[in-house]
Amino acid sequence: MSRILLAALSTYVLCALTLAHLLDRPGDGTPPSLTWTLALLFVASIAAQIASKPRRDALALVACSTFVCLLAAEAALHALMPSRLPIPEDCASCDRRSKYEVVRDLRNDGIDAFPTIHSVHWLGVEQTRAAWPEPLLPLAGIARRPTVYCNETGQWLVYDSDEYGFNNPVGTLTAPVDILVVGDSFAHGACVPVDQNIAAQLRALGQRAASIGYGGTGPLTELATLREYAAPLRPGIILWLYYEGNDLTNLKREMQSPQLINYLQPDYSQGLSHQQDKVDAIIRRHVDAELRAAEIAARVNALPLDLLALRELRTRLGILARTAGLMERGSGTRWQGKPISPAILEDMLSRILTLADTETKEWGGRLIFVYLPAFQRIATPQAAHHELKRHIADAAARRANVPFLDAVQLFATHPDPLSLFANRVNAHYSPEGYALLARAALAFTQDTNGEIPARQADAASDVPTP
Repeated sequence: MSRILLAALSTYVLCALTLAHLLDRPGDGTPPSLTWTLALLFVASIAAQIASKPRRDALALVACSTFVCLLAAEAALHALMPSRLPIPEDCASCDRRSKYEVVRDLRNDGIDAFPTIHSVHWLGVEQTRAAWPEPLLPLAGIARRPTVYCNETGQWLVYDSDEYGFNNPVGTLTAPVDILVVGDSFAHGACVPVDQNIAAQLRALGQRAASIGYGGTGPLTELATLREYAAPLRPGIILWLYYEGNDLTNLKREMQSPQLINYLQPDYSQGLSHQQDKVDAIIRRHVDAELRAAEIAARVNALPLDLLALRELRTRLGILARTAGLMERGSGTRWQGKPISPAILEDMLSRILTLADTETKEWGGRLIFVYLPAFQRIATPQAAHHELKRHIADAAARRANVPFLDAVQLFATHPDPLSLFANRVNAHYSPEGYALLARAALAFTQDTNGEIPARQADAASDVPTP
């Protein structure tokens, strides 16, 4: 009997490994150690077949108990964990489709829609190949297409991308720009209607504002984006939005990318603003592959096979591992042979901001660093790690001699600070939050300099036409 049980276990583990390979894609975040654990279990179950009967019986008992516990935990996560969408569970009118399902439905209606692809995808592809397989590394989305982004309000944000794949009205980045917003998802406009993101709020205040922010980016990608897209525009003000929740984590990942590290060289550029057709082709190719994988995953999810793959359990363990810093001891978080410490992160962030500030000053503009609070800081302001993160950012900005707008105090002193977050939960900002931030940023630019620096008169002639 023990031989049969061990053979069944080895078959299950092999199936789980196969399903994990089919369902997981670069950037999903499952720790490699978990996959290796499954592989070792498979080898051990085969080796146990030749052990003596008492040992084989004991191993079979332990293995079967572990197997039952894992399946029970996975089943509990499937049944009890709430939706990953941060929308009320009791909202009958809320759209609970996945991003893939929204894109699929739009395409079925004849609309050439695309999902956003965050930089974690490109870095994941890069880290799983011996060399970057594409001629260019995209920093934004596909141009002039309906783009499905995110859902925190009960309705999916679908916007028409501009000439470079950003969330702006078409023509915004080919006209004079006074204030240009750089950053991650908060600069991208997650997850509010297009007329309520921070760039739109600044336009409502009478400013010629645009955004080159994109979700999932960190400081190094944002430096790259600034160099590729901001320099031709020569905006008077660069608002660099820095989110304390994950920008340091993103920076660690970016420091492992040979493609992005090139941007630490002041003269390096891919010339992306002049090659949008090539960028679009790369994105279309990868999106088509992602959608095919999502279709396979959707079919598997409808079967008990998804349970056998332990998808929910592996995902949750991956989140816990990252939170606890367990994944930071591997070779993937080292810089020049040393573990990435807070001091190294401060040095790198200061170096990035110095480069960005120098390049902005070359066209007569000014860089302002805006520190954005996470929901956890507002909900639990005493947490010590929040202050460590702010100290690193503040010290880096001081070393780079860049003005620092601290939005933590702005949010903390609001009469109802939780109202500044979507649905008052751990999510992006609400329209009220973006409006408050836009007003404060505009006031800061004027209070610290008297007026927004004038855009150079000849800049329009340097704006490339996609």
